[in-house]
Amino acid sequence: MSDALSIQRQARGDVMVVTLQGNVTEDSTIDELKKDLKPIVIFNLEKVQRINSYGIRQWVNVMKEIRKEVQHLIFHRCPPIIVEQFNMINNFGAGGLVYSIYMPYSCENCGKDELRLYTLPDGKSPDQTAAVPSLTCSACSKPLTFNDIEEEYFYFLQHQKGQSVPASALDLLKSGS
Repeated sequence: MSDALSIQRQARGDVMVVTLQGNVTEDSTIDELKKDLKPIVIFNLEKVQRINSYGIRQWVNVMKEIRKEVQHLIFHRCPPIIVEQFNMINNFGAGGLVYSIYMPYSCENCGKDELRLYTLPDGKSPDQTAAVPSLTCSACSKPLTFNDIEEEYFYFLQHQKGQSVPASALDLLKSGS
């Protein structure tokens, strides 16, 4: 049994924050994402657990439609399953900007797996490939090992060079939304 996709919206001035939770599949009402848009739309994808091939097809089509209606499309707190889609599927984000992603790490000392949030410095996409931060385990304080291939995990950044988050959205993102 899969978790159905739930969609929550929160309007803040000219920004609409859309939070998704669950699975993006053939059972999802993905067209609901097109409702109540503002000039700036932020998709918080932190709680998306799975996306299947039918869900990907629906997602790409809906993002194309949304992109025609908004000035800025921003993706926030993307889990590894979503980062994978940005890296593999042409136009998965319809030309929007990925602001933050979760990066998979593991601790070789205690075996703990952790996801750590990476955000674009100052809300701007870097001109060069981003470097994987060196981090320590929250359980034993030993160094963590990045659980993917650095160049491949950040591949999506090549398609958003020179883009930046608008100031009103950046303030909102930095405040924890």
